[in-house]
Amino acid sequence: MICAACNAPVEADDAFCRACGARQAPAGSRALSPAASAGERRQMTAMFYDMVGSTALSTQVDAEDLQIAMHAYQRRCADVVRNFGGTPQATMGDGGLVYFGYPIANEDDPLRAVSAGLALIAELPHLNRQIAELLPHFDHQFQMRIGVHTGNVVLGEVGSDLNEGRLATGEALNQAARIESAAPVDGVAVSDVTARRIQGVVDLRPLGPRDLKGIDHPVELFEVVRLRPGQSRFAVSTHAMSPLVGRGGLLQALEQHWHATAGGSGCTVVLRGDAGIGKSRAHHALRQQLTDTRHAWFQINGSSVMSQTAFHPIIQAIYEILEIAPGPDAAPVLAASLAAVGITDEATVELLAAFLDLVQPTDTSMSAEERRRLTIDAVCEWWLAIADTLPTVMVAEDLHWYDPSTLEVLNLVIQRAAGHPLLLIGTARPSFEISWPDEVTVIDVEPLSFEEVNQLVDRLAEGTELTELQRAHIAQRSDGVPLFAEELVHSLEGGNLAGAEIPDTLVDLLNARLDRLGPAKEVVQVASLIGREFSAALLGAVLPQMDGLDAILGQLVDGRFVDRRGVGARSVYLFRHALLQDAARESMLRRRRQAEHRRIAEVLRRDFGDMPEGRPEVIGHHLEHAGEVLGAVEQYVAAARSARRSAALEEAAGRYRHSITLIHTLPAGAERDGHEIALQLELAAVMGLMHAFSAPAVGEVYMRTVALCEQSGEKGDPYAEALHGLAQHHLSAARFDDAARVATVLLDHAREAGQPHPEVLAHRALSQVRFWTGRYTELWEHSARAMELYDPEAPVEQRFAMGIESGVIAMTYGAVGLWALGRPHEAAAMADRCVEHAKRQPDVYQQAYAQAYLSMLGIMLIDPERVERWALAAKSIAERHGFAPLEGLSRYTLAWAMAERGHPESFDMVVSGIGILAALGTGIGAPGCMAVVAEMYAKDGQFGEAAGYVAFGEAMADGTGQHFYTVELHRSAALAHLGLADAADDDEVRATELHAAEQRASAAIDLARAQSAASLELRAIQPMIELLCRRGDTEAARSLLADAVAKFPAESSGTELDRARAALRGAAELRPRLRFHEV
Repeated sequence: MICAACNAPVEADDAFCRACGARQAPAGSRALSPAASAGERRQMTAMFYDMVGSTALSTQVDAEDLQIAMHAYQRRCADVVRNFGGTPQATMGDGGLVYFGYPIANEDDPLRAVSAGLALIAELPHLNRQIAELLPHFDHQFQMRIGVHTGNVVLGEVGSDLNEGRLATGEALNQAARIESAAPVDGVAVSDVTARRIQGVVDLRPLGPRDLKGIDHPVELFEVVRLRPGQSRFAVSTHAMSPLVGRGGLLQALEQHWHATAGGSGCTVVLRGDAGIGKSRAHHALRQQLTDTRHAWFQINGSSVMSQTAFHPIIQAIYEILEIAPGPDAAPVLAASLAAVGITDEATVELLAAFLDLVQPTDTSMSAEERRRLTIDAVCEWWLAIADTLPTVMVAEDLHWYDPSTLEVLNLVIQRAAGHPLLLIGTARPSFEISWPDEVTVIDVEPLSFEEVNQLVDRLAEGTELTELQRAHIAQRSDGVPLFAEELVHSLEGGNLAGAEIPDTLVDLLNARLDRLGPAKEVVQVASLIGREFSAALLGAVLPQMDGLDAILGQLVDGRFVDRRGVGARSVYLFRHALLQDAARESMLRRRRQAEHRRIAEVLRRDFGDMPEGRPEVIGHHLEHAGEVLGAVEQYVAAARSARRSAALEEAAGRYRHSITLIHTLPAGAERDGHEIALQLELAAVMGLMHAFSAPAVGEVYMRTVALCEQSGEKGDPYAEALHGLAQHHLSAARFDDAARVATVLLDHAREAGQPHPEVLAHRALSQVRFWTGRYTELWEHSARAMELYDPEAPVEQRFAMGIESGVIAMTYGAVGLWALGRPHEAAAMADRCVEHAKRQPDVYQQAYAQAYLSMLGIMLIDPERVERWALAAKSIAERHGFAPLEGLSRYTLAWAMAERGHPESFDMVVSGIGILAALGTGIGAPGCMAVVAEMYAKDGQFGEAAGYVAFGEAMADGTGQHFYTVELHRSAALAHLGLADAADDDEVRATELHAAEQRASAAIDLARAQSAASLELRAIQPMIELLCRRGDTEAARSLLADAVAKFPAESSGTELDRARAALRGAAELRPRLRFHEV
């Protein structure tokens, strides 16, 4: 046996290494399962050698003599390659195959192989003399060709009837054989892959690109001329480096930021560089520098598996810092920790306790979005409170694996940290895009120079006997990466290089360390599948039959494979480097990796379902890598839905997209299409909430889904929902013809299939199209039919589409249709019923949607009280939950109500509302907004501004076909012209404005009549009545009013209608200026 910590020999019954004192695994420890030893994947260097002219020789020499000569030849070849660590695998008469890197890998296997090849060539004269002495009459001089290539192979057991050991298969063997055939006589040829691993320590002569049989591209070949021991590649080529000798400059920069922080000025520094470059080492060095300085230090860590799980790094860090786990027993610990920094507010303590899953939330009325927002704020203030108590360093490790919600928290901390003694140090790989404020300092961590690596090696190898050659090898092969240098030193502790150079890749080195682990190798491999971090409890559950697991884990800690936190059953282990984990994982065959991932998933579901390790996204990760696509997707979808309920929309969308990518790995067909259709529909709903349904990306998802349904023959609810979604996308983008076309296809499909749910969707979509295009009779017909078919007892998934409940939609638009067609009292009653219905729904979006859109109806009803009540409620909900479209709409309708009550700030409110809607870029509803705003400015005497808003609204209406409020635009324009006429000093200007007012008033009346919109006509005639009364033609004015009123049912009533009837009776003034409700 060999010690994993120092590679020194140990006896089977040794509990500790006699050389270094590291704990050893018990002799009786056994591997996970027989399957674990059935094969493995690894990088290996293969050497093929072959005798030149052996075929002709067999016809010229006695067969018995040839057999004796060949036996001597093969025996000598075997002895030579063994001297260099090679394993003769197969002899084939005059040739042979040799493994370098199996069964025990060496960090310099490519160099060993070419060294062995050169030794074989050098041995030929001696071999020929030996054979001449053995067979004096054998008149032949042996010559050889040798080929070497480094690549990946799979090793599997070979039956005892064939050979001992394992048979390797893979491109390394095939290519080595082809290279041998192209090698010079008595020469060693290597591929470009192997040449890169030995350059600088051998002399190579290019042989040029060669076309090799069975390889689809030319391969650059090189002949190995001779070894150049001791030659350093860095002596030939030295790259420019930053002046951070031994990272001293980097540490000095961190210390400067710390001094600024300690003085009360918060700082943020991001260390950016490749894995292993020394980012973590740098902040660890700062921590050592601060040992005698009063400060607080804590760290949060990213996880590749949990990168779409909201707040995971934060939650895990708090668990570790406070040494708690989910459950009520930990709540007092949290409360005490908060109280220590002055946070005693019960609501905040309860919020954070619920965030950490220590207690259940007591305020069940709080929405998910509001809870999320308050939690982010509370976590930020907690950290800042810690800093105010004690200058603090917070390390955010592996930012490239952080979920969007955690990044949002850090962004808030950065924004607020200016006046607090908090130093935030982040580490990230180069791929991480930093979008934080300019005040954040980004330091790119460069590789070490050759001299700096030598200094690092001196520190790492302190107390260890390393030769100068070994030091030079480490400095050369580390390529300036501290991790490589560190691991090279650890691999050499207690061993020798046998005079060979180390390869410029870490793969062989890590394989060498793994091979020397003995039974612990199986544990490392399984642990690598669990993740960068793993608990002793989970590993033990996955390996229930593994004897002496605690001792093996101790051996891994002593061998510096992993670090340990905690003790006993609560111990958590962390691979010291991601590359160590990768090497262990990649050494396993795919089928074994899949089997172990499947086992881990089963254990997590069975025993860890109520713990962080058992989250759906974690189980999904293991099922994905087990090859169980549908099982993985099921778990990812569960995680996505949970994220959506928590308003973590980006994380939800990420899970859906990844699930769709996985589904595409299944065989094409109706089953795969069905799974993708369901995922695309859920993704589209989330994206609509994130970006607005008019976003091109949302439309692409719905178009893809519709195409999938038609391709697979899916004609049920998913097809209807996809068509409805596509119609809504076109509608939100003000493409009404497209929306009507798609909705009509849906209606035809629903009627043909006799399905009420799809027909409801079709009618609700068509009612919206008809509303925005000003076709009010059809609007009412579709709304009425939707209400008739609507079943309030239907399953939730049938009542909701795109996040909006069908009853809410039908009543909202139906109420508008009733008003337009001259039934305002019925419209008001239906609106009230709609609001109450929305409040009974399971989510607050329905309340916000209904009240925001019905506040527009309130304006039509001239009911400031209703408008203010509904708009305030909608605005409050929209602001808390981030429903931007509804917030913008409610702001502008609220501004109208404020203007009606004489509040001067109404104009600021309307501008803010329009700004929100404009930022969304949908254009939907803009003409109506402009008409209302124009009237507000006209009433305030700002007629020029009113005309400007009218012009903008008309341009939007003409560009999009939104004619639902074109009558009002004409009316507002007429009012503006009347006002400008009154303000004009010039008679010609006054006449021009009056003429324009008359034209606009006539246009409003004509369009209202064409739309059969009695209520709009009653409003449209107002400017014309004003003009007629100015001319003294009151009879014509009265006749115009009487014709308009006659179009209302006798039972109808409403603010404007009641006032108009009173005017006809003589009980009110005939001449309104703007509206009949004014005195």
